[in-house]
Amino acid sequence: MNKQRLSHEEVREAVTKFFEQYGFTVEPECPIQFGAGKGRMAGSADVVVRNAEGYWIIIVECKSERVEIGLDGEWQLKSYLSATDTRFGILAASRDPADWVYFENLRSNVFIIRERLYFNAHLNDDPRSDRPDRDAINQLRIEKEELEIDNEKLTSDNNQLKTDSKQLTSNNEQLETGNNQLKTDNEKLTSDNNQLKTDNEKLTSNNEQLETGNNQLKTDNEKLKRKLKNIAIGLIVPLLIAVGISVYFLFFQPPQNNTTYQVKRIIDGDTFEIQYKGKLTSVQLIGVNAPEPNTTNNRPPEPYSEEATKYLQEFLLDETVYFDYDQSRFDKHERILGYVYRSSDGVFVNLDMIREGYAKVDLRYPFKYEELFTDYESRAKTDRKGLWGGY
Repeated sequence: MNKQRLSHEEVREAVTKFFEQYGFTVEPECPIQFGAGKGRMAGSADVVVRNAEGYWIIIVECKSERVEIGLDGEWQLKSYLSATDTRFGILAASRDPADWVYFENLRSNVFIIRERLYFNAHLNDDPRSDRPDRDAINQLRIEKEELEIDNEKLTSDNNQLKTDSKQLTSNNEQLETGNNQLKTDNEKLTSDNNQLKTDNEKLTSNNEQLETGNNQLKTDNEKLKRKLKNIAIGLIVPLLIAVGISVYFLFFQPPQNNTTYQVKRIIDGDTFEIQYKGKLTSVQLIGVNAPEPNTTNNRPPEPYSEEATKYLQEFLLDETVYFDYDQSRFDKHERILGYVYRSSDGVFVNLDMIREGYAKVDLRYPFKYEELFTDYESRAKTDRKGLWGGY
């Protein structure tokens, strides 16, 4: 645990007690005038020690243990000693006299540091008597030589510091030059990156335009392909009909399926019910979108919904059918999604509804007969069959 350092007041109290125990008169905070003329100043000595005759024999300048005694404290003490012609002065920063610094005033602003033994031996001398100067001169000579040595060392240290400062300045200049170069390189890199970004954006734009052109070309090719096919069908179908060949069976052969189901109820032009696994189940014709009768949501029926429903009812009610499937057999409503064939003659019901104009092709979801259905829808439009009669 660190020892607690004494404050200025505690040091002053310790000094006071020390001299009082030897019978000296001690005055704390004693005012002193020093200097001359306009430069005269007032101060206050921390401790003044008097002898039995009342003469000042010691002035003590006290400092806290936390504060290092510096030149300003020494200068203040010497000023007080000169102003009052007091022989001895003490700089105290602890309560131990062995740690104090003892000064003797030789007058004419000449002071000398004394050992404690010397101080004790001359403490009771008559303060009005002459003070020794021979020892003081020798001591001052020694101190002067030591001071010159210290000054030379200080000059050398200052020169070295000056050299180090120049080197540091040079290093800083080099560092600043390097930083400026780095800044220039970074600006160039930023410029290059911006140019690269601009080029990439331009390249992306060109690619998008190219992709748009390719898509348009693909669309045009598909249209041309369909147009050519329709032209071919328009030329071939009448010829085949003329010789008694069914176009439908020429382009399409129904699948073989031994499982049949009886149609129990017709809901609308693209939905009906069968008995499936012991319960009535709805069947949705794949790729077929017939007009809605809207019998459950209080909306008016769509045009031609009654005709489409009636046609499918006459075509399928109480008939047996079999199925072919696409990607999924059921939708989210658990309806069967099927390509439906009438068992009696193999007629493809989905295609028949499109061909006769009772329904449109449902292109919301892809299916395998999409192209075939679309072709027959185009022919129904051309012939103005069914719901296309009003267009």
